[in-house]
Amino acid sequence: MLVELSLLVFLAFGAVSSDSYSYSYELEKPCFYTGKVYWSGDKWKPTPCSRCTCDDGNSKCKFRTCPEIECSGPLKESREQCCPICQGKVISVTEVDYCYWRGQTYSNGEKFSLNPCTDCECNYGEGSCVVRSCPPAPCSNPVDVEGKCCPVCL
Repeated sequence: MLVELSLLVFLAFGAVSSDSYSYSYELEKPCFYTGKVYWSGDKWKPTPCSRCTCDDGNSKCKFRTCPEIECSGPLKESREQCCPICQGKVISVTEVDYCYWRGQTYSNGEKFSLNPCTDCECNYGEGSCVVRSCPPAPCSNPVDVEGKCCPVCL
């Protein structure tokens, strides 16, 4: 019975070898984002105002800029919510045509880089970014080089 089950597993999934692993790695490139590995089609939310999708080795992320709200009461901010919530009566809401991210303001249509691995564009209050992934370095002590996306082996 155990031999039949092993044979069934082998036939269903195929043999596992380093060749088959590297072959599948070439077919579908993973995304490496803040130390985690994601596969093509995986989705995640790094912050309440951003969302990402892995697409063939590139993390494609979007971040939202909150509208400007005039409120009769205080605005309540929360780590779980993207935008503040009016605690009174909303007087006016103005959608923005700029992007605000990590203390910087970007104009509508502006293209910008957050770092050597991340290129973005602002579109009517939503930033779209592509974060290039760096595969694990083939050496034990890779070095970060200023202006380069991925660590290099010296």
